[in-house]
Amino acid sequence: MFSNFNITNILFVLLIISALPYDNIRQTILNFKIIQNILSEYVNCHYIIFACLFILWRKINSASHAETKKIEAILALNNEIRNNINRIYETSQAESERIERTITDLNSNINRIRETSQAENERTERAITDLNNNINRLRETSQTENERTERNISNLSNNINRMHETSQAENERIERTISNLSNNINRIRDTFQTENERIERTISNLSNNIDSMRETSQAVHERIERVILDLSNEIDEIHEVDISQAGLNPFNTFSTTNRTGTRQYSDYSNRETFWNVFKSLVNQRIARESRSLNSMFNEIASNVNISRSTVYNFYHRRTNPRETTTNEILRWVNGEAGRNNNLNDNYLQNSSWALA
Repeated sequence: MFSNFNITNILFVLLIISALPYDNIRQTILNFKIIQNILSEYVNCHYIIFACLFILWRKINSASHAETKKIEAILALNNEIRNNINRIYETSQAESERIERTITDLNSNINRIRETSQAENERTERAITDLNNNINRLRETSQTENERTERNISNLSNNINRMHETSQAENERIERTISNLSNNINRIRDTFQTENERIERTISNLSNNIDSMRETSQAVHERIERVILDLSNEIDEIHEVDISQAGLNPFNTFSTTNRTGTRQYSDYSNRETFWNVFKSLVNQRIARESRSLNSMFNEIASNVNISRSTVYNFYHRRTNPRETTTNEILRWVNGEAGRNNNLNDNYLQNSSWALA
């Protein structure tokens, strides 16, 4: 309620209060001239005081505005500091909770160790009780036996003391071990994070290497196909030279049966010759038109109405086609030989097994 009530307001109220007596005095001594003269002097002094107080009030008011701005800046800074303190408190509270959980786990481990040591102590106490009973029975037998028993008791007492010291040292060692395990777990977490980053980089490098290997293998595969094509052409040329030197005609070795209209071969050399002619024509088309084997297989399959895999298997000598399939391939051979300028004349004059 009084947050904006500052010193300037107080001065202004004082000025108002100081002006009130003037009116009262002036009304009471209007009939007295001497007092009126004195009062006029008092009024002049009062006006001077009033002016001084007014000037002082203005200065204090202007100064109070600057102080107000400074106070507002300080309050804003105070709020920011309070927010930062709250965030730090929340962070410290979460960290404190984590530390409390860790301490709880350690306390649980220490309690288990204490329970274990307590059970061990109970077992030791029972052993001592049994020994005391035995000692009492031995004392009844002889004094020599008593002395020996006392020495045993002394040794046992020393052993028990050493066991207590050992258990205390063991507890300290266990606490150090727990601390070391906690540190090792933290180091392992850091190591796992670094290892995961290294594995990710390795996987990225392997992916890049695989992509480059794929590109390289594709180029090598194309190069191998070209080499195989060149070797096939050379083999066909050598085979043609061998046939020409032997005086054989590769197109008159097939026999025709008028009853069925299908092509049959009398021996293995006829099938071999037919395959050589087919492969030679395919290779010539590939070399002349710079085409691939797959495109030639697709064209032959679409022209003679057989599957592409059948053409592929016949070209690579993987299977022996049926007679109907052989007739379809033979029809393509006849048409291809008719379009081939190098084989046209020889093929049309000597072929005795053209399709009906």
